Amino acid sequence: MSHHRNAARAVRSLVVVAALWGAGPTSAQTRECEFPDPEWCGIDEPVDPLDFDFDPAGLQAAAAYADQIGSECLVVVRDGHVVHEWYKDSNLQRARNQRHDTWSVAKSFTALAAATAVSEGRIASFHQPVSDFVPEWAGDERQSVTIAQVLSGLSGLNTDKYPEEYGSFPPRWLAHNANLARDYAWVLFEGDQTGSAKRVKKDYEPGTKWKYNNRVIQVLHQVVLRATGQDPEAYLRDRLWSRLGMSPATSWKRDRSGNPTMYSSVNATCLDLARVGHLVLKNGRWGEEALIEPELFDEMLRREGHDQLDENPAYGYLFWLNERLSQGFYRGNNNERFDAAQPFDFAPRNLVSMQGVGQNFVDVVEDNRSVPGDGTVFVHVRKPALYNPFALMTDARRAEHRELLRRLFAADDRNRHRGLPVPMVTPTPGRIVDVGREARVEITASYPGDGTEEIRLAAENLPDGASFVMLRGGNPATGLLRWTPGSIGTAHVRLRAEYEGRSSAPETLDLLACARQGSTLDCGSEGILAAPVIPPIPFRIVPRSRPFVAGVGAVGNGPMFLSWDVPPGEPAVPDASFEQLSENPALGVFRWSPTRPGLYTVRFRATASSGAEAEPVMFRFLVTF
Repeated sequence: MSHHRNAARAVRSLVVVAALWGAGPTSAQTRECEFPDPEWCGIDEPVDPLDFDFDPAGLQAAAAYADQIGSECLVVVRDGHVVHEWYKDSNLQRARNQRHDTWSVAKSFTALAAATAVSEGRIASFHQPVSDFVPEWAGDERQSVTIAQVLSGLSGLNTDKYPEEYGSFPPRWLAHNANLARDYAWVLFEGDQTGSAKRVKKDYEPGTKWKYNNRVIQVLHQVVLRATGQDPEAYLRDRLWSRLGMSPATSWKRDRSGNPTMYSSVNATCLDLARVGHLVLKNGRWGEEALIEPELFDEMLRREGHDQLDENPAYGYLFWLNERLSQGFYRGNNNERFDAAQPFDFAPRNLVSMQGVGQNFVDVVEDNRSVPGDGTVFVHVRKPALYNPFALMTDARRAEHRELLRRLFAADDRNRHRGLPVPMVTPTPGRIVDVGREARVEITASYPGDGTEEIRLAAENLPDGASFVMLRGGNPATGLLRWTPGSIGTAHVRLRAEYEGRSSAPETLDLLACARQGSTLDCGSEGILAAPVIPPIPFRIVPRSRPFVAGVGAVGNGPMFLSWDVPPGEPAVPDASFEQLSENPALGVFRWSPTRPGLYTVRFRATASSGAEAEPVMFRFLVTF
C-alpha cells in the first residue's frame, strides 16, 4: 500500500469526525443529489473525493494515464456527485460543453431505444420478430429472427466463422482482424445502410453463432421507426435525452441517405454520457418516474434468472458484462476468443460497460449498499486511431480500457475489496518467423501501482527450440521470447504476469514459422498456404494534387504475381502506377497523384506460380478537396 493510500485513510478518519459537526455529505444531501437537477452536484462547488471513498492522488494518476494515451476526457460520478473531471482542453467550460463521437458506445443507446419502446407497449417484447417491422424479412429464412437475437449478436445473419475455425492459417490475429475489416468496410462505404441491413442473408441458425455485427444492428433503425412512428434520434430525445437533462445539441450521426447509424456515433458531452450511465445505474428510473421498466434491465444485462450466452457470456443486449464467465471465455468486438474467468477480473462482477472503438467507455457499477443514488459511473472518451491498423488490431483486447479502469479501482476504497487489481501483459501482434533463424520478441507487463512493484512474467506452451527469460523485473517488467524454429508450423505462446500471487489474464502470441528458399517462402507442405493471402489494407484519406504511395503484400508458397484493377462501377484512377518489388513475400507499391476529390477503390490480386489465387482485397481511399 502506497504512502498516498495511508495519507488518504488518515485524512478520511478526520473527515468522519468532521461529519459529526456537519462537514461531508449527509444522507439528506445525498438524496438531493441522487439525480442532476439540472446540473450534477459537484459542478458548481467541487466535492472532496475522500468524502466518496476515492483517493485524490489515485484519481490524478488515472487522469495522468488518460492524458498519456491521448484521451479527451475522464469523468467519475459517484452517488450523483461529480467526484473527478479531467479534460484535454484546459478551458473547463468549453470542455464540459464539447460533444464527442461515442463510436460503438451508441450501440447501448440503440438498446435503450428498443427498451423504451417495449416499456411503452410499442414493441410487444424483446422477443417479437423483426419481420413484424421489416416486411422484407417476412416469408423467408429471416422471418423468425427476433429483436433480442439482433441485440444479443445471435441473429445468424451476416455472420463469419470464428477466428479459431479457420485452421492453421491464417493465424488467429489475422483472421479475426479480417472479420473486423469486412464489417468496417461496409460501415465506411455503404450509402444507404438501413437498406443494406435489410438485405443481409442468413449464414447460421439464429442463436447458434455470435457476432459483433454492425450491419445487422442497423436494421433496428426501421424497427424503432415503424414501432414508434419517430426517427430513433427524435424518439430518444423526446423520451430520454430531454428528461435526463442532456444538451439539445446531442445528435446521432447519419449515413449519406440520412439514416441514423444505430451501431455507432451518438455525439454527446462527457457529462451527458454520465447521465445515460446513471440511468442504467438506476435501472431506468429518473426522479420519481420510471422511463424504462426496471425488469427490462434484468433481461438486457442478463441478471439472475437470465442465463449467460453460451457463445459469448460477456454480452447482454448491446451492453458488455463483467460477470464470472460460465464458459471460461468471452469474445471481443472482432469475434476473437479470450480465455478468462472474468473480462475485468479486478473489478466488481456487476460492472456494466458501454464500449466503443478507441477504448471509449461508459462503465457503471452498482454498489452493494442501500444508500439512495449509491453507485459509480466512469466515462472515458478518446478519438480512435481508425487509420492505424496496429491500433485497431489490439483494440478488441481493451488494453488501455483495462489499464485505466484498474487505476480507477486502485483509487477506490469502496469497491477495492470487491476485486483486487491484477497485472497486465501488453498485447503483442502475431508475426511470421523464419525456420532456422532466431526470432526475438520482447514482452512487457505492468501493474496499476506506484512503480515499486515487482512483476514476474512467465510463458506457457512454448514450442520446441523456444525459451523465455526475464530481462527486467519491477513495474513495468520486460521479458524476451527467443525461438529458432526447426521446421514449418505454428506456435501459440501463452503469456502471463504475476504480482503478489495475482495473475493476469493470459495473452496469446501467435507465431507462424516459414522456410525461405531463395525467393520462395514455404509456410506448409500440407496446404497451410494452399493459396496466397493478402492482408487487409487500411482505409486512407489523401489530399488532392499530392502524390501518395500505398504498399500491398501477400504471403504464399513459391513466387507470386501481384496485380491490380478498378472494380466495375468505381471511379477510374488515371495515370496510377504499380511496381512489384519481390516475389515471396510478394511486395508491391501503388502510386498515384489524384486530381479530383472523391471516394476511390482499387482491387489487388495475388496469383501463385501454381495458379492458386488469393481472395482479392479492396483498397479504399478518400481524396479530399
